[in-house]
Amino acid sequence: MGDSKMTDASTIDAVQPKARRLSFKELPGFDISAEALLKIIEMPCMVIRRSPAMKVLEMITLRLRGDCLSALGIDLNSAQITSKGTVSGGNGDMDVSVPATQLFSLIRNMRGEDEINVRFHAAKNHLVIRTDKNSYNIPVCLDHIPEIQAETLEHNYSVYFPTQMLSQIIKRVSHAAAQNDVRFYMNGVYLGIDNGQFIAVATDGHRMAVSSHDIDFSDDVGDEIQSPTAPTSISNTNAGVILPNGVFPVLHKILSGSQGQFKIDYSNRNLTFTLGSHTVISNLVDGRYPDWKRVASTVAKNTELFKVDPSELTTALKRATPLLKEGSPNNTSVCVMSFKDNALQLKSPGSNAISCKEVMDIAKEAGEPETIVDIGMNADYLLESLASLGACSEEGEAAQIALRDTTTGILISVNKNNYDIIMPVRV
Repeated sequence: MGDSKMTDASTIDAVQPKARRLSFKELPGFDISAEALLKIIEMPCMVIRRSPAMKVLEMITLRLRGDCLSALGIDLNSAQITSKGTVSGGNGDMDVSVPATQLFSLIRNMRGEDEINVRFHAAKNHLVIRTDKNSYNIPVCLDHIPEIQAETLEHNYSVYFPTQMLSQIIKRVSHAAAQNDVRFYMNGVYLGIDNGQFIAVATDGHRMAVSSHDIDFSDDVGDEIQSPTAPTSISNTNAGVILPNGVFPVLHKILSGSQGQFKIDYSNRNLTFTLGSHTVISNLVDGRYPDWKRVASTVAKNTELFKVDPSELTTALKRATPLLKEGSPNNTSVCVMSFKDNALQLKSPGSNAISCKEVMDIAKEAGEPETIVDIGMNADYLLESLASLGACSEEGEAAQIALRDTTTGILISVNKNNYDIIMPVRV
């Protein structure tokens, strides 16, 4: 009897039909054009860096829910970015992580393809990408992705911006931010709310850029705001955070081609930027930012005030800078700026092997008459300041330069809301 039962059971197992193998079209995945897929993955791929020690950080995660596809990219030192889009033929749910460089390179070189079929083959752990004639298999990463869950963040308050204004503010000051400085708290831009103004500050210890804008405090945020807008409950708030440098290129890219308004949600450890289909959750730099207001108040007392044509000064500096570097023993762009009542002279230091001199007309607005001030200055810093200030000024608007002596920083401004401070160089 025992043998008979075993025989019957094995016979039943033998006659059971095998699980049907799913066809390619039945696998979870989606259909989409190459251009549309590239648009979804481009921003997340921008933030992803090579990470030999943690290969999981080189992955981009694709999530499919119905006809909605999202792409996630993470850099632990700066931010995580999620971009969303709609696919034409979603088939089931899908969560896969694949090497970002491989996927981006492949899709970028498939531009022009009207339809790409993307499927997840779970049995082989491959993401399969097909066109009419071609097929590609990309290995899937099974490791855990260290993602920040947006829904778990507790937002302390939010500020809304016209999209182009926020882009201009960040671009305006970011040139002065430190790069890979041991003082890690300077490797970013300070974003703060201070006395009813939104403040952006960047400094590397040798120069500082400041941009400020009045905040419109209102509990009713309209569709077409013209200035930073925040709820009335934070009208007395004075606080600030440090945004890391690594997030700026992505923010510039997202903001440059966008219209409408942009929201920043402030949390204890993160800033969340939301615009349309993109969400950027930025880490914050720990540390106490330098006392920028003390520096600003010091140079505000500068007594020698001059008005200059920024276009003429930029042209002169561009001509002189290559020669300054070639003639310098240290390959630096240090020049001597000699301010007189009605003339500014740019010349090379005496130690340079190449001599150059540029003279231009200026107008003295305040200070002791007949006073000549010679001050050493980094020409590259001046050029970057003039370029960033020029982007937020009216065409033909003069720049004001305020100085005092050879040890106090010079103040360069085009209006009260935007100015740079550059420290002199000993020559």
